[in-house]
Parts: sequence; structure tokens; C-alpha cells
Amino acid sequence: MTPGDRRPPAKVLHASDCHLGADRPNGEEEAFAGAIDLALAEDVDAVLITGDLFDHGRVRDDLLDWTAAQLDRLDQPIVLLPGNHDLAALPRFDPVRRCRSVHLIVGHDGEVVDIDGTAITVWGRAMKEHEPSFRPLVGAPARRMDRWCIVAGHGLFVGHEKSFRASPITSDDLAAV
Repeated sequence: MTPGDRRPPAKVLHASDCHLGADRPNGEEEAFAGAIDLALAEDVDAVLITGDLFDHGRVRDDLLDWTAAQLDRLDQPIVLLPGNHDLAALPRFDPVRRCRSVHLIVGHDGEVVDIDGTAITVWGRAMKEHEPSFRPLVGAPARRMDRWCIVAGHGLFVGHEKSFRASPITSDDLAAV
């Protein structure tokens, strides 16, 4: 915080690439439950999950139920941004219906979420398709000075290079936010 900053302190737990339901499990469910435990222990103001909550669209129904139960352990608001692995799983998961405090970012041109009861604002772009023309951070609004502003994206950092990688994030994209 800078001198004169009047925003109240805020704590956010950020997770990404959880890959629940991976075909070759490597402790993803335990790690996710541990992240929820940490959010509870640290009494965070919000939880932000920026893509690939699930590993694929064939996630078992019992894992969808378990994931909803884990998220519902939290009283804090949860902002969920879909990643490329989530595109087929999230419609089945339907977190807004299934979980009590999830906001799912669905705006393909970007969406602003002011988290109730906090001075936290999240902006993110929902992915239509994981392809080189999808630029996760392009179009972020100007930062507000009265709130903590988080720009959320799910993609791959490629630096300054021209890339044919899907969902590229460049140094210029980062500098713009």
C-alpha cells in the first residue's frame, strides 16, 4: 500500500491448474483440499481459481459432487475463470447452481466482478476456444484506485515473441494491465 491509500487490506487465495480428475492422478484432490484448508486457516476475503479446475470433460459425477462440497466449505466468495481443460467440464459442473458462493466468469469480451463485502474487483475473459487468437488479458479495463483490482487470465506467457501457441500472454499484455 502506498501512503494515503484508503483501501482496506485484502487477502485472496489464488489457485490455477488444479486438474481435478486427471487420468494419471498425482495428488490433485489432496492439494485442492489443502488449498481450501489454507483459505479457511488464513481467513481470506476471496478465492480466485483461474482455469483448469478440472482436467477434462469426462470428470466423474462423484468428483463433481466432491468439488462442490469442497468449495462449499468456504463462506468466502469464489471467482472461477474457465480454462481450456474446463470448457467441457464446467457446463456439467454448473458451479453457480451447485455451490453457494461461486461467481463464474462467462463474458467472452471480459467481465468485471466486484466482490461483495470487500474492496476487491476481478476482471477476466472467459475462453471460448483455446487458440492463438484468444488473448486472455486483452481488453482489461482501466484500474480503479478505490479497489484492489485483479486481472485474471488463463493462458501461456510467451514474452515478446510472435507465437502460434494457444491463449498467448505477451510482455506487452502484462504491461498494459
